[in-house]
Amino acid sequence: MKASHLIFSPIALLDKVLPDPYGWAALNLDHDFFKAGTIPENDRVRYTISPVTCKEVLKRLPAENHRRAALSIAKRGRKSKSDDSHGDFFA
Repeated sequence: MKASHLIFSPIALLDKVLPDPYGWAALNLDHDFFKAGTIPENDRVRYTISPVTCKEVLKRLPAENHRRAALSIAKRGRKSKSDDSHGDFFA
């Protein structure tokens, strides 16, 4: 590991366990210093997941949200909205 990466290793370790609950343990996060095009040009370099991985995560998230919403609806059954307006979100 490069010396410049040592300070960021806790971030990488945390990021490594975060995909597990989603079933994405095999996702290669590929941490390094990358330019981010969404911030000012003079300060674009960030230690983060690769752009390819970022696109993959953004592609997977909507499907995961739909899956969790369907589970929440199935758990509620036929309860009316007034009975449980927050579902399992705050449980």
